[in-house]
Amino acid sequence: MASYDPSHDFLHVNRVRNTALRLAKSILEEKPDAPLDIFVVELAALFHDLFDAKYSKGDDRSLLDTFFREHEESISQDIAAEILKIVENVSYSKEVKRIAGGLQTPWHESCLELHCVQDADKLDAMGAFGIMRCSAYSAVVNRALYATTENGKLDPRCSIEHYHSKLLRLQGMLRTEEGKRLGEERHRFMLAFLEQAMRVRVLSSPPLPTIKAWFEIPSSILSAGSTVEALKKEICGQLLSFGDEAKFHHSQISLEIDQYELLDHGPVQVVRENDLIE
Repeated sequence: MASYDPSHDFLHVNRVRNTALRLAKSILEEKPDAPLDIFVVELAALFHDLFDAKYSKGDDRSLLDTFFREHEESISQDIAAEILKIVENVSYSKEVKRIAGGLQTPWHESCLELHCVQDADKLDAMGAFGIMRCSAYSAVVNRALYATTENGKLDPRCSIEHYHSKLLRLQGMLRTEEGKRLGEERHRFMLAFLEQAMRVRVLSSPPLPTIKAWFEIPSSILSAGSTVEALKKEICGQLLSFGDEAKFHHSQISLEIDQYELLDHGPVQVVRENDLIE
């Protein structure tokens, strides 16, 4: 792993290892008889990035097989097979594809060792370390940190878009109770960071007060589960109710992007940085 960049180096691996062990121990403290092997968690966490397609040269499986052969006296074939299975299934992108394709098996849903390593890997992609790792990988692949397209929309290839397409979704995918607790704080930290960059353009027309302004979407609105209705309430409260103008109720207005209405029950995540909302 010496050739891996700082976003996936051994320091990342060791953080995942330590967090995975913390999650495993929290489960055993709550349920001492839980079917969970700490040794499997630790080795699976240490090996979890070996098959990462961004870095793998195709011979990493043989390296792992060699390791198991050299330690066959202390690592049984069954344990080695379980560790290998976990390593092959930790990936976020593979997990998303499995869920979308209905390919999650009872093992995926019940394996506590897998859940500990998955959560630990997700947690290191959140919060302060997640922000630093995202920027580090962007530098390696020459991905713009923030960019817009010719029509003013957020460029889907830039780093900020990666928060919306992946990083802000991680909290809802955490499985362990301790992981969920840690994820709440890290998710809030990312929202606070994004609030500094998440602005949209708001343009209103009569009978509403005429407004043409930049509007910073609060982190509370960006959080998972927020809807377009919540955004409408915020816009009404901050932009459409001032001076002698009558206060408008959010149910009296509609929001559109590119002449398509945003439905009240829709997720606010459909809105991207620099969008023009009318």
